[in-house]
Amino acid sequence: MNGFMIGFGAIPGFQTGFFLPSEGANWTGLVLLCLASAVFSYLCGSVNSAVLVSRGLFGKDIRSFGSGNAGLTNMHRVFGVKGAALTLVGDMLKAVVAILGSMSLVGYLYGGNLALLFCVIGHAFPCFFGFRGGKGVLSAATGICCLSPVVFLVLIALFLMMVLSTKYVSVGSITAAFFYPLMLSAFFGAVPFFMLSTALLTAVLVIFLHRENVRRLIHGEEKKFGQKEPPKAEEDK
Repeated sequence: MNGFMIGFGAIPGFQTGFFLPSEGANWTGLVLLCLASAVFSYLCGSVNSAVLVSRGLFGKDIRSFGSGNAGLTNMHRVFGVKGAALTLVGDMLKAVVAILGSMSLVGYLYGGNLALLFCVIGHAFPCFFGFRGGKGVLSAATGICCLSPVVFLVLIALFLMMVLSTKYVSVGSITAAFFYPLMLSAFFGAVPFFMLSTALLTAVLVIFLHRENVRRLIHGEEKKFGQKEPPKAEEDK
């Protein structure tokens, strides 16, 4: 695992966690801590910044406007730079909290990777907001940066290249998600099964959450980056 000890994983206390003496030494404790890590990360992810900012700052629910997605891109299109910036900070912060909290429980391999997956699940299906959230790209990107900064840099380069060439944020997001598990294997060779499994699940989930974007792309209805989206849905209920 030394090759993976980069980012937050390089901090000694977060390699195996503060509550488990050594990984695999106590399987009952390991399973319970993994469950706690998953629940904690899901709850962190469920704190949807776009919904909170749109309600608190603008008195509207972002899910009733634009594409209906509670995420950074829709916030920027509907409410502008200020709303998007606050959403950016909030979604990054919750991912960092999920990663650090989970790694303190059960370490880098189990806690960190569970946090990445379940924070995205929480963002997409937030229990605090009727299980209607966003697509989890920012949460996933922040988690990947915390766990594997080198892989993150490659993925962000791919993302920017695709967005700049196509003008579609969704194309960049899908491309980065698709290459995430592939980049792990490319950089680190024999990736631990647990890490590769959670990476694959995260990638599949993010791509699945973009299924409507794919449909709009096929029909030529997808909005390009920077294109404003006037409110067109029902008012908040």
